[in-house]
Amino acid sequence: MRALLLFGVCLLLSGCSVGLGQLPIGRTADGDDYVVTAHFVRADRIRPGTEVRMGQQLLGRVHDLSTDGRSAQVRLSLSQSIELPATVTAAIELPSALGEPYVKLSAPSPIPTDAILADGDVIEDTEIGPELESSLAALGLVLNGSGFDQLESIMTEMNAAFGGRGPDIRELLLRTDRIMAAAAAHRADVDRVLTAAGSVSRALADNRERLNEGLTVAAPTMELLVRQRDHIASLVERSASLAATAEDVFAGHEDQLVSGVDQLTQIIESIRGFNESVTPALDNMNGFIDGFTGAVHGDYLVFDGALDLPETIAELMTGGRLADVPSTLQQQQLPTGAGE
Repeated sequence: MRALLLFGVCLLLSGCSVGLGQLPIGRTADGDDYVVTAHFVRADRIRPGTEVRMGQQLLGRVHDLSTDGRSAQVRLSLSQSIELPATVTAAIELPSALGEPYVKLSAPSPIPTDAILADGDVIEDTEIGPELESSLAALGLVLNGSGFDQLESIMTEMNAAFGGRGPDIRELLLRTDRIMAAAAAHRADVDRVLTAAGSVSRALADNRERLNEGLTVAAPTMELLVRQRDHIASLVERSASLAATAEDVFAGHEDQLVSGVDQLTQIIESIRGFNESVTPALDNMNGFIDGFTGAVHGDYLVFDGALDLPETIAELMTGGRLADVPSTLQQQQLPTGAGE
């Protein structure tokens, strides 16, 4: 105590201007410490004695600061009771707009145990937390008066928007809550859809050249369809008109149409039976003509041609036989030279 008083008296008598920040009080960690250096782009509002934390734990304090014209070298006094990995990172952050900045140390996860931060080490992985710039900007906005004006405008507009709409807003909130609950319940389905969409996107990307080739080949076809658009439209209109006409024609005549189809079927069956009965007759006639042609001159040829074409045709047309039509031709005796 006497030493401190003597030191203060000497300072007063010597006329030196020494600030409280220059006194070596509160610049070191509690207990045994070691010092490391952190290189920052800048060290705004950092002073000796600034706290060094990891989460909510106080690790030490800023021992002193210096600069080489390009960056700020901040020397940190850390307590030896806490071991830190050598890969620790440092950041300058600000807890609030009016709060004091502090140096935040962060360890990687999982925390390595092979290399420990020691006295004289340098921390190169540093950054300036975004909270510092945003908080200072917010503080300046509030202090210059415009922030209060904007806040008042926001409150006025919200009052006008919510005035008399309490039930609607509550219903909207309930619907939103139900939608979010449904989305959460179907999260697996949504994930599958997103996975499938990702697969489709990858497939499209992998086959981009083929798709381009296909589009190139399809371009002339599309141009032709565009040129024939009027003709196609006219054809569609005519087809529609034909369908309407056919519907009018056949409307109410379904029984007649079925009867006509049945009659046509009977006619076709009769023609098929006629073919089956005429074919053997034609074969016999061909044999007769071959024999008649090969007859010897001077001989007499007796033939019996039983060709009943009228009755066959009548049977096909009427379904019966004609009694008045003779069924056979009379036997004729011709001289041998009659077939020449």
